[in-house]
Amino acid sequence: MSNSPLDPVYCELNTIHKVITRGIRVSLENVKKYRTIGFPNPRTKKGFIDYVRSLILTLDNHHYSEDDIAFPVYQKYAPEAPYQLLATEHHNMLSILNEMKAVLGHLDNPATEAGGLDSLQSSLSALEELWNPHINCEEGHFCAHSLLKSIPEKEQVQIGKKISAHAIKNSKLLSLSLPFLLYNLPVEERALFSQGIPKLVTGFLVPVVWRRKWMPMKPFLIH
Repeated sequence: MSNSPLDPVYCELNTIHKVITRGIRVSLENVKKYRTIGFPNPRTKKGFIDYVRSLILTLDNHHYSEDDIAFPVYQKYAPEAPYQLLATEHHNMLSILNEMKAVLGHLDNPATEAGGLDSLQSSLSALEELWNPHINCEEGHFCAHSLLKSIPEKEQVQIGKKISAHAIKNSKLLSLSLPFLLYNLPVEERALFSQGIPKLVTGFLVPVVWRRKWMPMKPFLIH
């Protein structure tokens, strides 16, 4: 499979999948650790909560973008894909994300922290179990080599623009969720992904204006 910048559908889909896959893995690895040894300090706890919250927002936005923006177009060109199954899996994952949102509030209270970590680990494990076969199915049907041959370039660009606009409009805490997107990618892929983001954002807002807000997440990100 190609990962060329000329493959916008493939790049968009697989890049966000990589971000979320790493986000789930890192969250699960660390919740297991903190269940055993506890949080070393309040800053680490804040960073972990912000990281998981950003994962929830990113995955929620991603599924909305697929269901409401990408899939209606894909259905014209890849009608054989199991759209109903994918939509059902999105709904099931949304239920898990809602559980995770509720659990995060328990981590701020020492009296409920241990139980909150137990519940969060259970939710993340369930999410990971659904996520991996789900993206294998999506990428098997929607990778660029099949779609690019049939979807007009203009329509591909429109999909990308609509998804980007939706992500910006509907992403709460952009000062956390955008660094989450960028720094869960290796440097080369981050640079490619950043090409679609205004330089004012990647060169000034993220590293300067928003830095204090997202820095507690740094231990969980790729530097």
